[in-house]
Amino acid sequence: MLRIYDTKHVQLNPLINYSDLCFEDSLKDKYSMSFKYPIRDERAATIKLEGYIRANNNEYIIKEIKRTEDYLEVYAELNL
Repeated sequence: MLRIYDTKHVQLNPLINYSDLCFEDSLKDKYSMSFKYPIRDERAATIKLEGYIRANNNEYIIKEIKRTEDYLEVYAELNL
């Protein structure tokens, strides 16, 4: 389960229908995560740029959202 927060750190309903969750650690000290979320799920509307996601005791800031026909592709960076 991914916990999502708006830009003011107000907790919203958790994201549960995500897929392709991936955590990355690059050589440039850049830690990121990405996942897909179905557009048809009502919680997709809560995913906004500069919102926050908490996973594995870490907090990430949403930096990019790509919309396909069926999914939102979300990319976030570790909030340091």
